[in-house]
Amino acid sequence: MTLQNTEILRRISISELHPDDAREILRIFPVMTEEKQLQILETWDSIVANIKLHREELEQEKEILLIQALENIESDLEAYGRTLVQSGAKKDLSGLKIQI
Repeated sequence: MTLQNTEILRRISISELHPDDAREILRIFPVMTEEKQLQILETWDSIVANIKLHREELEQEKEILLIQALENIESDLEAYGRTLVQSGAKKDLSGLKIQI
């Protein structure tokens, strides 16, 4: 059992996994059955490739959502600016009417 824990640490250290993914593996691996641990070690390269693929997809989705959020904020600010301009123009017109 200790040998497998040492081996998973070694493999994680050279796999260049995202720190969150590495942390999850280290959290879950020790509570798995020895059979499951051996299976993971035997298919490690495939597992790491899948994890990295999913991490890349997740990062791309986060980037898309961030861009959309920034665009929404920009649009909201522009709309708010237009509202302020319209409100200011109405006050100016009201002031002019009073003067006339």
